[in-house]
Amino acid sequence: MRARLVAATAAAALLPAFFVLGAAPAHAGGNPGGNNGTVKIAESDADETTANDPHVGCTFKIRWFNFDQGASIVSSVSFASQAPTAAASISVTGSQFVPVGGDAAGGGTDLDGEQEYTLAFTGAAPQQNQGYHVKVTVATPGSKGNDTKSKVFWVQPCATTPTEPTTPTTPTTPTTPTTPTTPDAPFDWNWQYPNPTCDQLSLTYPSNIPAGQANDANVRFATATGQFTLNFHHNDGTWSGAHAFDFKSHPQWPAGLTDYHVVWVQVGGTNYHWQGDVSCAPVPTVDPEEPFSWDWKYGDPTCTALTVGYPGNIPSGQANDANIRFESNVGQFTLNFHNNEGTWSGTHVFDYRSHPQWPAGVTEFHVVWTQVGGTNYHWQGDVACVIEDGTAKAVTQVAGFKSGKVTVNKGATPASDGIEIDGTGFQTLYLQMSTTGQSSWKSVSTVTTTASGTGRVTFPQLTKKGTYRFRVAVAGSGISTGDTTGVLTVKVR
Repeated sequence: MRARLVAATAAAALLPAFFVLGAAPAHAGGNPGGNNGTVKIAESDADETTANDPHVGCTFKIRWFNFDQGASIVSSVSFASQAPTAAASISVTGSQFVPVGGDAAGGGTDLDGEQEYTLAFTGAAPQQNQGYHVKVTVATPGSKGNDTKSKVFWVQPCATTPTEPTTPTTPTTPTTPTTPTTPDAPFDWNWQYPNPTCDQLSLTYPSNIPAGQANDANVRFATATGQFTLNFHHNDGTWSGAHAFDFKSHPQWPAGLTDYHVVWVQVGGTNYHWQGDVSCAPVPTVDPEEPFSWDWKYGDPTCTALTVGYPGNIPSGQANDANIRFESNVGQFTLNFHNNEGTWSGTHVFDYRSHPQWPAGVTEFHVVWTQVGGTNYHWQGDVACVIEDGTAKAVTQVAGFKSGKVTVNKGATPASDGIEIDGTGFQTLYLQMSTTGQSSWKSVSTVTTTASGTGRVTFPQLTKKGTYRFRVAVAGSGISTGDTTGVLTVKVR
């Protein structure tokens, strides 16, 4: 059986006329199911109206109405210049992510969140009467269908206050000049914080961070059963100086969770966000009264690394070697990790692509065998991986779904079908349907899978004559490729 996979990625980009504030966490499902949220533009001093104002000053508000409830319902916001001022570059002052899932969807007047933004423009003059033409796009998880909403509106440039002329005065005897003071450096919106650990995210906020920015942090985790995100929010003000976000003291930390991966971090007040894979698993403990076992086991490898938790009583001189074998598009090769200065202890991560002998030109590879010094156990299997845009990802494969054509009577349900999923990377598996005349696919249900990757697809009852098409799909992510099966066509007579 193939091993279940985890992969990691980190990527960010800035474009001259398109400013991206960030990417929001993934979320499956909704309440109610559908595409029910709306966003509106309003002046910064407007009352809590649901109206949309297409002409605003350089400082304005975005308001979110009727979005679903959930800790991971966090909108990401981006602005782009539009014709006739499309050449203008935009600088944005305002929070990168806006949590809008505080309560269940309550209709078009249910205000779920608002955020004030100030836009500054360079590189192009404003339109004489209207100002700058701007499109805002917000991406919010939870919809069945398109997760994005957008508005196009006009923004006036920020006014500059003219300097009043002063009356000349009689010159006085000059005094000895004083040493000029050094002005404060401008705030850097791209400041970075350290990588997270298995227990916490520790950082120090810049002393000149703008007011109201340091009050949110989001940390995403992956487990064997799915993903979840913890939101840390300061309800009484903002953080400053050194601060530690302790994961396991958060009220929403899952009870009893000990085996997990930290995969994504976003902190308010910076455009930077961390993305990677910090693997966290309990280190095997050994009763000192018991003899050392030469048959202890370590976890399966992933597409990025082999993580080994060494026993506390491993004999001296044993934990200094690890060998990992690969089959790739450039041939078979084995990497040897050797500790020339002693031995490893505790948990150690053997990162493949940081090894000096990792071959150039590898785009596809399989991890097929590992051997670790100090144990008789060695792992053997097949972890399929590809390298996309410089990031190693698990190859997702959905097998067993029967494509082809079947005919059923009206009111019947097609027979269920068994499937096997390999390398899903903790993503959700969906049964999708398309009817005659439709080019798009609609997710009609989720497919539950076991820890070993097997599941059973059940179909809806078909009460109308016609032709229906079904397929199973799993979305790609930063750690997996995603996959879509062949199509089963069902004719209802």
